[in-house]
Amino acid sequence: MDTVAVNNLVRRIENYGPRAEGAVRCSIEHLKYIYPDSRFGDCETLEAVAADFLLHTPEQQEYLLRYIVSVEEEAFDFFSKACYRYALRNTHILSRWSSLHFTEGGISRLSNIAGYLQGLAHGGVESRKLALKLALDLSRWLDYLSNYGGNIDIPCHGDSASTVSVPKYRVVVSDDGTLHGFTLAWFQAVSNEKRLERAEAIKQQRISPIEQLADKEDARLWDECLADAEKSLGLDKDLLLRRHYKPTWSTPENQSTCCEFVHYGYAFNGGLIYSGPGRGETFTVSVGNQERYWGVHT
Repeated sequence: MDTVAVNNLVRRIENYGPRAEGAVRCSIEHLKYIYPDSRFGDCETLEAVAADFLLHTPEQQEYLLRYIVSVEEEAFDFFSKACYRYALRNTHILSRWSSLHFTEGGISRLSNIAGYLQGLAHGGVESRKLALKLALDLSRWLDYLSNYGGNIDIPCHGDSASTVSVPKYRVVVSDDGTLHGFTLAWFQAVSNEKRLERAEAIKQQRISPIEQLADKEDARLWDECLADAEKSLGLDKDLLLRRHYKPTWSTPENQSTCCEFVHYGYAFNGGLIYSGPGRGETFTVSVGNQERYWGVHT
């Protein structure tokens, strides 16, 4: 059993689990009291509850989580804490959704929403319930975008035996000027090898056969071809990632850490559009679960 995962879940249960009246944290005694006939009722510690929970399938975990963690309170608490940090350098937000790339407008809009949720929660019991639902829905959408496409392994320097794992997509989140709305742009991973191959192909089209035979290396020409290659691939330098890896051909004694640059090229765009209370005209259609207050549209 992964002790780190167990400890992390125990902290979540303590902070956001059901608690007795007047209690600051959730306790195993209270869990046993409110769920005497459940599997949790047989556990003697919160560590045992977490360990049992982690043995279930992801679908079972999704169902069981609501009994031991208030995910709404957890999401709201996250945005509430964001209100006490600088808007444009909000590492509290940026570190959680590290695969997303927030523009200044995007992080400002998200900070604006965090303040709105905080104010809404002060408006009474029903307003607080709405604030919690909004916080959970927004955090779930940002989780979805942050993990969009999962990770892929890219060969390093043409050596298929050595790979580096990177997000398949990085999503740029900008402000779209509507209430709680964002403009999105998806960028797909492009290996440095592919970038150089495209530049070489452009170079071969530009130089004459005689120059190829002479094997002349023109640094200025190469820089121009490289720039054209990056343009044709839709690369954004702000999204450049550097990932470290250890070549598999190295022996344990002299194994060295290398790095590979991974670029991201434009794929498609869309929006994360708010459709909750007070939304105004959004010109979008929502289908399905009406408890969702935001929707991704492409």
